Amino acid sequence: MSQLQLFLFGRFRLQCDAEPWPRLEGQKVQELLCYLLVHREQFHCREKLAAILWENSSEAQAKQYLRRTLWQLQSAINPGAQQELNLIVVDDDWLQINAAANSWCDVAQFEDAFRAAEGTRGRDLDEETARGLQAAAQLYQGDLLENWYQDWCIVARERLQNMFLMALDKLMSYCEIHGSYEQGIQFGVQILRCDVGRERTYRRLMRLHYLAGDRTGALHRYERCAAVLREEFALEPGRLTAAVYERIKADQPLPGTVHASSMITPGGAPSSLSDLLQYLEAVQASLTRAQRQVTKDIERIRANLSFGSDSKNTP
Repeated sequence: MSQLQLFLFGRFRLQCDAEPWPRLEGQKVQELLCYLLVHREQFHCREKLAAILWENSSEAQAKQYLRRTLWQLQSAINPGAQQELNLIVVDDDWLQINAAANSWCDVAQFEDAFRAAEGTRGRDLDEETARGLQAAAQLYQGDLLENWYQDWCIVARERLQNMFLMALDKLMSYCEIHGSYEQGIQFGVQILRCDVGRERTYRRLMRLHYLAGDRTGALHRYERCAAVLREEFALEPGRLTAAVYERIKADQPLPGTVHASSMITPGGAPSSLSDLLQYLEAVQASLTRAQRQVTKDIERIRANLSFGSDSKNTP
């Protein structure tokens, strides 16, 4: 069965079985499809949809334009023998993306992975969820539908960009607690490409450079942060950022570092009550991740046993 692949991050692209799909022409045809994909979990009233996409037309004209554009869209997606694609469910009053259609959309994959990690701190992510979040970040090849400036698109673009930045924030924390400093730095660089004045990210980058043994790189990050804040916002770095800078400059341990190896003295005990608390928090986080993984393994084994039992009982 043929599969449609729809790419909304960056420039809009449509493929069928990994081959370019040239039939979808016309800005409004593309806009109708993209709007439905971005809001794929909703039913859309024809009247409201027409008003959104043709806001400067009369109600009667907008409905007429919608009928014509919908016919063009369905003809382009389901030409002749390709009826199995059936991407859109249509009735007299409502439209919706067909969840059962054999299709793939980068925005849908991105949002599913983000939801799987939602409500979990980066330091508490399990390995599977972190991998999914990293794969989602790789799908973000640019802002939603670049060079489109419709109101609905701008709102959705800001929402997805904020999700992208939050995902990278989580991955930076995950990388720090697992000692993947260089990878964490790359996530931070991606954040700054979207938001050059994000002071929190500079502070995390300083930590990652220092923990990776690159004290000079950490100090350079602070200098860059200070320069950007002055040039763009006429501000100085905040006290938290300045405190991290002073510790790095003095070559002192950073607060909040959660690696057990840096908290235990040669005698085998934490060096202070503060370090003890951080050490126990790190152990708790590790146990939480392990418990989640064990739970998933148990569920998978039970599912396999159930499947095997059903197969044996099949005549």
